[in-house]
Amino acid sequence: MKNRGESAPNFADFMTGGPLKLPVSKTPGMMEAFHRNPETNALTTDSGLIELYSEKVAASGLPGHPAWIEPREWLGGTGAEACPFQLIANQPIGKLHSQLDFGPTSMSHKVHGREVARLNDRDADRLGIAQGDVVKIWNDRGATLAVASPDPGVASGVIQLSTGAWYAPRHLEGHGLVCMNGNPNAVTSDRGASPFSQGCSGQTALVSVSRIEGPVPAVVPHKEILPREDGTEDQLHAEIIDPRDVPLDL
Repeated sequence: MKNRGESAPNFADFMTGGPLKLPVSKTPGMMEAFHRNPETNALTTDSGLIELYSEKVAASGLPGHPAWIEPREWLGGTGAEACPFQLIANQPIGKLHSQLDFGPTSMSHKVHGREVARLNDRDADRLGIAQGDVVKIWNDRGATLAVASPDPGVASGVIQLSTGAWYAPRHLEGHGLVCMNGNPNAVTSDRGASPFSQGCSGQTALVSVSRIEGPVPAVVPHKEILPREDGTEDQLHAEIIDPRDVPLDL
């Protein structure tokens, strides 16, 4: 950044400071360049133009034009009879995917080190779930634990749990193998979105939700999930990953 004439903090300030605004390129983007001169800046489609119908997509067995295709798992399907909640596993606000899940920004969005799941307040009342309760989110793929946060802003029948918690499976008596820390990958599918795209389809799934009764199992500290190779523990590592030292923020 300094080479481009931009101000940049030193590494220590970067690690402890707030967001760093990066410079934005002034080079025209692909679509802007295409609109300026479609012949010189043709798109990478077969025709070089914007296509409303694609022979390539149609050849894969999908509609060659924009169309709604019924999802494998949604509240309007038969699977909702067994699993009546639509899980939305969005990208987290406190980290990028699972990177630096142990960092203070990420941990400030958890409760006692566990991810927070938002659900409709009326659904929560019906299930006997209160703010701060630990709930199990499960289906026939697996299960994960999260801290409940009833919210009228969430649609009925929906539960929202951000991605990124480090997977920490443990056998929980009466429940089988459960992720202690709140990773939604325990219940989402790993199938590609389609044979053509093979894109990620793991952001939604049908699940059931219930309150954990009795003693609440502890989260698994990051140092147990990924210990240092030399067996030692530096002070920064110890301070960051201990969830007991992190302020709660629901």
